[in-house]
Amino acid sequence: ATAMRCAPSCCGGASASSACPTSGAPRDADLQARAGRALDPAAPASWRPGDLLFYGGSGDSGAGARVDHVGVLATGAWLLHASGTSRLEALGDGGALGNRLPVVAVTLL
Repeated sequence: ATAMRCAPSCCGGASASSACPTSGAPRDADLQARAGRALDPAAPASWRPGDLLFYGGSGDSGAGARVDHVGVLATGAWLLHASGTSRLEALGDGGALGNRLPVVAVTLL
């Protein structure tokens, strides 16, 4: 149960805690995007399983976009994230999740 509570918050704060008690990671996606070592969000070949991909709201893209969603890269083509329910979803070209491209990518490893 702790592992699921400590997963990045993909829903902008459904968790009652302000941070993960074991990792020290912030609760909200926009704050999580500032943690770790930045990766190039436009270079999917450099991403590794466990990296975090952050997405902006509808119409938000590029540097400075408002981050409102995060997922954990499971493999080069699959993202574990939650939007209502947890799911493993195939990524499109360039890391696209539906019609949104990642605006930030970080590694915590």
